[in-house]
Amino acid sequence: MFSSPDEKLLTSVLDNHPEPIVLHTPVFGSEEGDTIVDFTLLYFNDAARQQANLPYALMKGQKVSELAGYSEEGRKKLTQQLIEVYTSGKDLQTTYYNELLDIYFDVLRRKIDGAILSITKNVNAEMKERLEKQKQQELVNLILNNSLNGWYVLDAVLNEQQKVIDFMFT
Repeated sequence: MFSSPDEKLLTSVLDNHPEPIVLHTPVFGSEEGDTIVDFTLLYFNDAARQQANLPYALMKGQKVSELAGYSEEGRKKLTQQLIEVYTSGKDLQTTYYNELLDIYFDVLRRKIDGAILSITKNVNAEMKERLEKQKQQELVNLILNNSLNGWYVLDAVLNEQQKVIDFMFT
């Protein structure tokens, strides 16, 4: 893709980045170039290829509307996000769940030189932990809110020797 020594260095840096990096270019529906109908993958690093679990030849030039590893709904959402960033020129930072891969991602999309740069980070462990804590909290709230008994929470009051001398209602 690049030819000068500086461009080769940049390509090497991007190719060796541990998180997926993809550059999408718009596909216009007419010669006037006023309506975006799709995007194609112009560049992707090896982390993006490994995440998609596809050979390079099947990804290069692939249209978003035909991407493997995404549901139909996922491809539509991706296309909408790319169009939004392209037309507004504003960055989009979001978290999304890919149901086919069963992975949560944080993604930053930014318009650069007539294309959209997407940098993603796998946040699956953090999201699953957060969702589990939320589920546990909802269960505790359900139990407390539906109990026939009264509940209260106390904090221990300690003296200088760190011995409990009293309790205070929280």
